[in-house]
Amino acid sequence: MKLPALLLIVSLSLPCSAEEDKEPEFRPSPLTQSEDFPEKTWKPDDKESWQGPFAEVLRDFLKAGLPDPTGLPYHRITIVTGNCYAGDHGPTEIEAWLLPGEEKSPHFAIAWNGLVYPVLDDRGDADLKATVAKILKAGEKDRASWFESADEATLVTPTSLSLIHGLYLTRLGFPDAAKHVLEEREADRRMSPLKEELAVGWTWSHLDRAISAHMRGDSKMVLASAAGLKRSIAGLKTSLGTADPMFGQSDHWIEQAEQLSQEATRRMKAGKTGSLDEKAFLSSKPGTEALIEALDRIQMSQISQPGDVPLWESPIVLALAEKGDDAVEPLITCLESDTRLTQSVHFWRDFHKSRTVLGVHEAALHALQALLQGGFFQLASTGDSLTGRGDQYRKELAAGIRSNWEKYGKQTGPRRSYQVLLDDAAGIDGWLDAAGALFHPTRYDADTGEPIPPKGPIPGEVLRERKDPSVSDLLEKGLAGVEKAADDGDEESGRARMAFLAILLDWDPARGRAKIAGQTGKWLKNGVWSSEDVHVLTQFLREVADRTPEVLPVFEEMAWTLSPGKYDSWDGQCAFVTQMMLKHGASMKRPATELWTHPDSPWCLKSLRISTLEDVVEHWNRRKLTTTSPFGELLDSLLADDTACGTASLDPGNPRKWTAEVDLEKTTQDVPDDQKFAIKPGTKLSIRRKDVVGRTLKQPRYTSEKPAEPVLEYYWSVEDRDKWLEKLRDELKSAKPGGGDR
Repeated sequence: MKLPALLLIVSLSLPCSAEEDKEPEFRPSPLTQSEDFPEKTWKPDDKESWQGPFAEVLRDFLKAGLPDPTGLPYHRITIVTGNCYAGDHGPTEIEAWLLPGEEKSPHFAIAWNGLVYPVLDDRGDADLKATVAKILKAGEKDRASWFESADEATLVTPTSLSLIHGLYLTRLGFPDAAKHVLEEREADRRMSPLKEELAVGWTWSHLDRAISAHMRGDSKMVLASAAGLKRSIAGLKTSLGTADPMFGQSDHWIEQAEQLSQEATRRMKAGKTGSLDEKAFLSSKPGTEALIEALDRIQMSQISQPGDVPLWESPIVLALAEKGDDAVEPLITCLESDTRLTQSVHFWRDFHKSRTVLGVHEAALHALQALLQGGFFQLASTGDSLTGRGDQYRKELAAGIRSNWEKYGKQTGPRRSYQVLLDDAAGIDGWLDAAGALFHPTRYDADTGEPIPPKGPIPGEVLRERKDPSVSDLLEKGLAGVEKAADDGDEESGRARMAFLAILLDWDPARGRAKIAGQTGKWLKNGVWSSEDVHVLTQFLREVADRTPEVLPVFEEMAWTLSPGKYDSWDGQCAFVTQMMLKHGASMKRPATELWTHPDSPWCLKSLRISTLEDVVEHWNRRKLTTTSPFGELLDSLLADDTACGTASLDPGNPRKWTAEVDLEKTTQDVPDDQKFAIKPGTKLSIRRKDVVGRTLKQPRYTSEKPAEPVLEYYWSVEDRDKWLEKLRDELKSAKPGGGDR
């Protein structure tokens, strides 16, 4: 069963040659060998005078301890950098200023972000003047945004153009390049005073490096970076003459750096540096105590922003969830009082200067929620986390979970589920959590991302013989508990009703189908289905339609009534409609093809707005439906549609740029070196719907992909585009049928 899907709703690089186009194999970074990094401080000289927009603030930052590159050799080197996703960006090739050192001692260098790094590899001299020439040519796409925090691997490169770059260019006598750094900043209405942005950016780089190092288990880099943060803030307090050079951030960042330092020291003493291979660790079949001890080694990456860190997918957490009753009390104790940190980090956005290193108690909570089938903690926002709530909150949470554990007889598994379903006071969420635990949890393969097929009977099978009441009786009781509120239009109750219906269908198909048939009748009466949450309803219909064809009239009415924009997500738009039509089109009252061709249909291809049409064509192409009937025929008609939908013209303000305006969307690009470029000054080329469809079919999905042949461009002549489109039509007609969402 797919219960989680229902319940969650309620809930530097340089250009590469063709041979180098493949992603290089990732090499993990080595650990730092010493936490003692050398300093290169400025020696004041009253005769020094600087020019350019940074001249006024440069002296303050040099006094504060900004490493001074003057007189140092400029080299091509390799260093270790990180990021907030995995902690390790791998060895990174950069240009930097080499610090003097003994021949056999570790070498260090000053990078463009104002931090000192150990050198992994010295590749010899670099040409600073040539680099400055590149900086002067660097455009908007090369700049690090002034209000965003680019990742470490970007900021250490010379052309990312952070404000620290402006300081170094001024110090080294390149005022024009320093001025270029400011060009976009001065156009940004959100800009803060220059000193403030410089102070925040430089100190953040120290903390950001410390957090990334912690994620990959590089404890000595953590200690060096935390020490650098404290020195820089102390230096700025003196040089800027303010008690708060971080403008509200310094206390919090120093506190976080101190916590990371203590954690790094603890790990070094315990021999817990680097990364732990969780699968290899589990092969020794560790007990509950060893598993809880290893929670501080969990490295799970946040994969979207905003998003959550999937600690619940950690092999260690999953192993704890298999330990049953004996693991509950130790996990509650861990939740209550364990102050260690995992190697996992949560963030709101990667560019926002804020990170939360998750505590081991957060991992313990996920194990407890799996064991006790309860959602004891809910995120309040995309930037929220249990760790961020503080110690008092988690102690109160632990007390609540302990009380719940005792209330249902200190038992886990199906026995607990039955007791919760019996309890009228458990509430809708409690009943749904308990009902979901009757089935196998959905697990995903860490390498492929595909669901792992469950093995053996479902956990709730042992309750089949329970009578007076049976599990089916209890599920119907839960369903009855939400019926009235759902009928009255309460969305939360409507979501719960569909969840109960899906669960009942999985547990007891006969009773579930009967209940769904009755609900379908209600939905069809006067279009009552439209009061439901559209996203939840599409998920429900997709899940049950194979087993309860009674719901198909609801889908058909939805498809012919709702415009694409009324669905809550793309998955609820084209993918849902296409899949349902493929599977069940023959059972519909109206021919399936008419949904895409009839002028009264909200999905009529000839009248869809261009952005939606692009999405539809892209989805069909990705699902390999372009040669499957009726989609092949529909696409062929689109590739013959001459209807104009936009224009291409030269930018009147800049003849080196051209503009495409399609369906109220405008994009401007540089005029390419392409013999087929056909736009003349003062003229406009018509862009037709068939041009959009053809380009969408052949455009690579990812920017790193290179098409085998040139893809239609809107700046081509009509004749060149027509030849290209005819070739594409012939190609599609001769292709073998295949693919689909069936």
